[in-house]
Amino acid sequence: MRPWSIGDLEFEFRRRRQSGDRGKLISRNNLASAYRAVGDLARAIPLYEATLADSERVLGPDHPTTQIVRSNFDRPRTT
Repeated sequence: MRPWSIGDLEFEFRRRRQSGDRGKLISRNNLASAYRAVGDLARAIPLYEATLADSERVLGPDHPTTQIVRSNFDRPRTT
């Protein structure tokens, strides 16, 4: 299986954008991580912020997905 490109991740995010499920949060987190990986923090950080806020609201602050998003959000500001 080939790795996902940023274009693939953007498509997946748009596809899930209107849904209210955990998959939407994960796809947005994955897209933010891809942007961070290529050094595009201007796109990554706002996605992490929105994903963290939504994850805390929808899943709760102690949910494993929320903890992953929080960890990823902290990472670009420390690199």
